[in-house]
Amino acid sequence: MRIIILAAVPFWHPGTSELIDRLRSRGIEVTALDIFHGKGYDGKGEIVNLLPFGLKGILAKVYLKLFRKSFTKKHTQSADILDLHFVEPAYSKYIPGLGKRFICTLFGSDLFRTNNAAKEQQRILFDTCDGILLSKNMVPYFEEHFGDKSDKYQFNQYGSTRIDSVYQAVGSMDKTTLQKKWDLIEGRTYVTIGYNGKPEQQHLEVLEQLKSLTEEEKSQLFLLFPMTYGGDEAYYESVTNTAHSFGLHYAAYFERMSDEQITELRILSDISINTQTTDALASSVKEAMVSGDILIVGEWLPYDIYKEMGVFYQTTDFVSLANILRNTLSNVDKLREQSVQNADIIRKFASWDVLIDRWIEDYQQLYNEGK
Repeated sequence: MRIIILAAVPFWHPGTSELIDRLRSRGIEVTALDIFHGKGYDGKGEIVNLLPFGLKGILAKVYLKLFRKSFTKKHTQSADILDLHFVEPAYSKYIPGLGKRFICTLFGSDLFRTNNAAKEQQRILFDTCDGILLSKNMVPYFEEHFGDKSDKYQFNQYGSTRIDSVYQAVGSMDKTTLQKKWDLIEGRTYVTIGYNGKPEQQHLEVLEQLKSLTEEEKSQLFLLFPMTYGGDEAYYESVTNTAHSFGLHYAAYFERMSDEQITELRILSDISINTQTTDALASSVKEAMVSGDILIVGEWLPYDIYKEMGVFYQTTDFVSLANILRNTLSNVDKLREQSVQNADIIRKFASWDVLIDRWIEDYQQLYNEGK
């Protein structure tokens, strides 16, 4: 069985490379292909230029505009299964009709944040694919827009090596030591806001609510902004300038972090605020849960699946956020004790050790059906 994953290369989501590594360790032949930039992720884990004569820049764009369909056909002909990691609407022009069994693996934003025109293109993919990988919390929205395709559903998600790293680090990493290492003000309550640099994380809306805190309350806090992907420099500046103008102490991080740095940041954090516009069970939020962070999330986010599992978190709208945070600061020890219990629940739900078998079973089933 040979699987080709269609994705942006280099991968903007670490789950893709982690999945590939685990599939290879189980003896499954898998590579990745970026049909929009002419790149591949080969069997040795190297990113390679697949365009003729090593074309780059404007010449590469012209070539792909003219020959993307034949390029796609050539580089997918050996695949038994194609897996679209992130259902980019433009795939509808190239993937159906190849005669390959293929899966649409939904990330979340490719479902929740697409306009009607994009959804019409995606409909072609969902109608012709052999499997749709999604999480259960996506189903109501999916069926509202694309109808019931339950015969194609595969309920799964990315695991995260960082979930295991954070889980193991809890209790073994000293916060005071990490505060010094990261050159942070000691003795504060550390509040992580969002997990990337996209405006959809709604950092500015959160800050607008925190502005109403008293000076004494602000002096208890130190804000952490992980903004290592997404967004742009203008948005980064607006977030940091706003935090500064409101008298809030903060640290913002723009360079991509190693797994070790992400683990340390999770351990440093005491409270995580996640009020992004939509979410499909992001790994970053699960990492915060495993770390024992007190989680405050937007009441509009589809987290019923967590509630059913017994995960503890608080919900809020923006108007109530400042009061929720005040109450949290007054009851940190009690809320932390409740939050620490999330670790075992989430690790059993989202560790690669648990999930990889399900990925392989789904691939194997599609492969057998295609024989």
